[in-house]
Amino acid sequence: MRKFKIFSLLILVLLYSCSNNDDSDSDNQSCINPPDWLIGTWIHYDGDVEENKYIFSENNIIEFTYDISRDLRETYCDKEFAGITTEQEYTSEFYLFKWILTSGGTSIPNDLYFFKVDDNTMNFSNWSDGEPSITYIKQ
Repeated sequence: MRKFKIFSLLILVLLYSCSNNDDSDSDNQSCINPPDWLIGTWIHYDGDVEENKYIFSENNIIEFTYDISRDLRETYCDKEFAGITTEQEYTSEFYLFKWILTSGGTSIPNDLYFFKVDDNTMNFSNWSDGEPSITYIKQ
């Protein structure tokens, strides 16, 4: 009987130690988390022609220039092995997504600034002062 109790205890310990211990929060973490005001599709028109477009979701940005698209999460997130790190910051008036390429001791930052004009208009720039900027309309 004593061997059975020890064996049962050992099995319980093994089962508990092999259980799934993943943090559900880590699955929800992303290097891209735009603010709520930015979620949606934003288009820049050159006259009547759609020139550029951004689609923001709660954990990604997809950038379209004419017929070429780029998934920013796929391109820049979790790429430390390739020398790429990311940063972001936001307020109720702007969102910054930055990726930094480091190679040979040199770091090259690339900034995407999105400035809220109103609920349906935002300006995009690669510069923190917002100039020059490109205006996008929410769809």
